[in-house]
Amino acid sequence: MLFENLPALPPRRAQKQSKNPFVILGSLSTIQWLLFLSGMMAWISDAIDFFAVSLSITRLVVEFEESTSAITQSITLTLLLRPAGALGGFFGFGIAMGGIWGQAASTSLENMPLEACGLFSGFLTEGYAVVRCVYAVCLMTGLNFYSHGTRFSSQT
Repeated sequence: MLFENLPALPPRRAQKQSKNPFVILGSLSTIQWLLFLSGMMAWISDAIDFFAVSLSITRLVVEFEESTSAITQSITLTLLLRPAGALGGFFGFGIAMGGIWGQAASTSLENMPLEACGLFSGFLTEGYAVVRCVYAVCLMTGLNFYSHGTRFSSQT
């Protein structure tokens, strides 16, 4: 048969009783915490990069003298290239956005105890939501990230 040489799924293990999340948090070593935090910071930096554009479309329309459609189309194209970024990350080089998720997740979770992986993967995926909320609140309260425009210059 075609599928007879494929490996079989491992047998299901008996479900252990759930541990208290605070016990899990306290059981991690310093290096495990540092690896998790480095992956979380990488994921948060990706979120900042994305939301700096998507929540500032009206300012970008004025700055670049383009239509809203052109700016949002650039966001769409960036999101469409995320699989290429992930593939590039697999081979050791980054392409566009998207290459960071695999590295951030593996860096954060590969050395965690098995019972901590679910809890910490939940924390990791919420990095995007946290950045979106913080950025939105900053914009709603009038914090002006763009007092000098949206373009960076090497001139002082």
